[in-house]
Amino acid sequence: MPNRFALNTFETFEIHSPRKPYGETANDGVPFPIDDPFGLRRAVVPVFLRNPDGSAEGVGTAFHVDGWGRLLTADHVVDRIRTHHLDQVSPDTLIEVDITRSSHAAVLLGYGVVFGTAAIPSSCWAPMDRVDAILTEKNVDPMAALRGRSSPYQIGPDIAGMSAVLQPDAPPFHTVPVNFQTYPEVGEAVFAVGYPELGFEALNGDEIARYLKEGMFGVYGRVTNLCPDGRGNRPSPGFEVEADWRPGMSGGPVFNERGEVIGIVSSSLPPSDEGPGIGYATSLAMIPNASRLVPTLDIDNPGCRLGFGVYRTDPWHLSGVFKSQDDAEHLRTQLSPGYCVGWGSHRLGGDNFMHSMPK
Repeated sequence: MPNRFALNTFETFEIHSPRKPYGETANDGVPFPIDDPFGLRRAVVPVFLRNPDGSAEGVGTAFHVDGWGRLLTADHVVDRIRTHHLDQVSPDTLIEVDITRSSHAAVLLGYGVVFGTAAIPSSCWAPMDRVDAILTEKNVDPMAALRGRSSPYQIGPDIAGMSAVLQPDAPPFHTVPVNFQTYPEVGEAVFAVGYPELGFEALNGDEIARYLKEGMFGVYGRVTNLCPDGRGNRPSPGFEVEADWRPGMSGGPVFNERGEVIGIVSSSLPPSDEGPGIGYATSLAMIPNASRLVPTLDIDNPGCRLGFGVYRTDPWHLSGVFKSQDDAEHLRTQLSPGYCVGWGSHRLGGDNFMHSMPK
């Protein structure tokens, strides 16, 4: 099974591929280190809770999806910094969380190979200025709700979208393709990535730096069960995998054999004498509105994003793709005549851009 997985990560106009398939000698279900500082390490990143005093606490994993700083993770990875009131919003909507006032989530970007002892450059810390989740209604005591003692809403699926604040000199932020339409199948091989050694503990600079080089692990497994209605009291549709997913991997991507993310690591039961470990992943395809967490992606075409392209048709040349029309127009004014700006779908890692009318 491991030889089937050769994952790609993308950077603007350049495709990055691993030198060989991941885990050629790995055992199914067992975590193994990934020695790939310039590929997945720039797309799958550790998440920390950074406090006003400068200390940092590891909380899980996230992954970048659009080239503009949008990430996905498990909601429970970032719920500790949530400071909102659920009774102030409508059900089945996205909620924005202000995490800029005190302790906040931040991801640590990979900056390549460093020899000797070196401090982490400040540009490698990317704080989150927005975290979105999906709300659903819950059954509550009507009298308790009237007295303001209980919210009628709850966080739904274990998935959250985050927006990173990137400094101008930040290291490259690669992406992975996300598939919101393909359902997992029982017996299907999957591959999860995350930081299993990253626990809920305060870390110093040297310990944090170690994760840039040694902390990322991969785990192969097979889908054993589908849970479209979620498990327990939480409406988080997902699927079970026979694998040892350790706590710090929460929020990490779960890939299918085509290298597309179809799930997010949510929870797990460790191996025991009675049997192997069982991991539970949130399923992207089983959540009807999950794609609203990443509005910049072209949901119909995994690996593509929606934006404003600056291009010339004869001969064809794509000069850039931007989230903002103003940024695209600014680039166009600096180019030779013949370039235009249009809204469309851009395949990350190349110059394939399909012009379309904005919705």
